[in-house]
Amino acid sequence: MSGRPINVPGEKGPRTISTGEAIAKGLGFQPVSSMKSFEAYKTLEDLKSYRDQKQESFANRYMAAKRKGDRKPMARVKAEVRAWNREMVLQGAGAED
Repeated sequence: MSGRPINVPGEKGPRTISTGEAIAKGLGFQPVSSMKSFEAYKTLEDLKSYRDQKQESFANRYMAAKRKGDRKPMARVKAEVRAWNREMVLQGAGAED
């Protein structure tokens, strides 16, 4: 970990640790609450990365078909995007964006 404060997802500002956690941290132990916060942060970052990669893939495939003037693959990509967006809405993904 870099030493930067970790914000707990859904809460504003850096999280605070208890006196006992601060002592344990001073002895070289990582507080369990810090690890849980980091895991939640890491999971959110992984999800954002997946979403960005998926969007980039759609855009690249669409533009490649457009450059070729091939409308069928363009239509397929549009249909995939609509289906993917529908699925994400049903799953509740992207509510913060």
